[in-house]
Amino acid sequence: MPAPLPERPVGRDFLYSSGTTGLPKGIRRDLLPPEKRGAPDWSPGWVATYGIGQDSVYLSPAPLYHAAPHRYVMRTLDRGGTVVVMRKFDAARSLALIERHRVTHSQWVPTMFTRLLALPEAERRAHDLSSHRVAIHAAAPCPRAVKQAMIDWWGPILVEYYAGSESIGGTVIDSHDWLRRPGSVGRALECRLHILGPEGRSCRPARSAASGSREGPPSATTTRPRRPPPPSTARAAPPMAISAMSMRKASSISATGGPT
Repeated sequence: MPAPLPERPVGRDFLYSSGTTGLPKGIRRDLLPPEKRGAPDWSPGWVATYGIGQDSVYLSPAPLYHAAPHRYVMRTLDRGGTVVVMRKFDAARSLALIERHRVTHSQWVPTMFTRLLALPEAERRAHDLSSHRVAIHAAAPCPRAVKQAMIDWWGPILVEYYAGSESIGGTVIDSHDWLRRPGSVGRALECRLHILGPEGRSCRPARSAASGSREGPPSATTTRPRRPPPPSTARAAPPMAISAMSMRKASSISATGGPT
């Protein structure tokens, strides 16, 4: 009989990103030990925040080569939920898919909100969106007027997070808290926040800050930089420019058991 194979560590995704620092890099996380095979590869706070489970239908209007769509699709499938992935973003079609598949959860970027709001009123009101319980958004700052208009339309189902592909922590805020504090990105989620001024010192509450940093719990996350661009072209990204979406290249696959 063939000898049994030795136990091997559990593989994890190896994402590339430049949104946090402005320089492209690979984010290598330590592999999981064999005894954790089959265990969730996310924190309990993720499930508590969004409530994704077996009865969830998650719509991803964004391509899976971006970190957030990739991870949220995989997590939803791992939780036993159903996933609908658009081949290419189209505002009107996304509304039709919510109605057709009785979508409960979704994730967007502000540009998508702007295009949804630009639809004719008749098109916006033509679809039954009553199944839609949680509309997650991130990747870029959302203008207050845009977010307010989306809440007025969809109700207080928007949940915004601010984080990075390095998984060192972040913030989250639901619609109810945002309506009380418009413009806020919420409370720290499994991390400690440090808001720094131009001189690199911690700021007092209610003081404007030029930059911000986050310190999360001890993490196995490490980075492997790819070949950096020439110094003359290297530019630091804005603090909120995380996994920015490229709308012109939005293309992906369908994962609903058939074409969408």
